[in-house]
Amino acid sequence: MKTVIFLVVMILIIAGMLVSMRKSQARQDLAREESLKRLKKERKKVLTPQEYAKWPVIIRPIRGDDANGTKAGSDPVEEPLMTSIEYEPSKQVRA
Repeated sequence: MKTVIFLVVMILIIAGMLVSMRKSQARQDLAREESLKRLKKERKKVLTPQEYAKWPVIIRPIRGDDANGTKAGSDPVEEPLMTSIEYEPSKQVRA
């Protein structure tokens, strides 16, 4: 009878140890996932600019009559080439 009680106690102790090990493993997994999410957010912050860049807009002359009754766009208008447009990136330092 003493051996049966001893075995039951040992099984309960081993089961308690397994449960505590699983809990600690779950905590570690949760902490790892949170740290990965934090790293992803930090990387995303670094890659996205703080201010939106304003790209130049090319407005073509309108073909047809304007309010004065004259032909709009009849005068040859020199349009800028894409090579003459310069883009200035934001001043944010990338890590």
